[in-house]
Amino acid sequence: MKKNKKYKNSLPPNFQLKYDMILDFHGYSPEKALLELEEKIFCAMPQNSILVVHGLGSGVLKNSIRDFIRCNKLVSHFEYGEETNLPGGAGVTLVYT
Repeated sequence: MKKNKKYKNSLPPNFQLKYDMILDFHGYSPEKALLELEEKIFCAMPQNSILVVHGLGSGVLKNSIRDFIRCNKLVSHFEYGEETNLPGGAGVTLVYT
């Protein structure tokens, strides 16, 4: 009898999440990340979803991105990874245009 493998902190093989866009800002400065994020949000179609991967680090990049999306009029709503159990937890933010 084969045991079912339980996945705690990782996704099952071949598991895919569907987003219209994924932006990975690991290693970016807050200024560079915000410029690129602003451009992508501006060009996105209404009701698109953008998974923003900012990582944890010192929190400077994460806080800059989250402050920016809270004030952006083109963002209809957003979800923090740690509040919605998104893979990546507090290191990701899901943005809807």
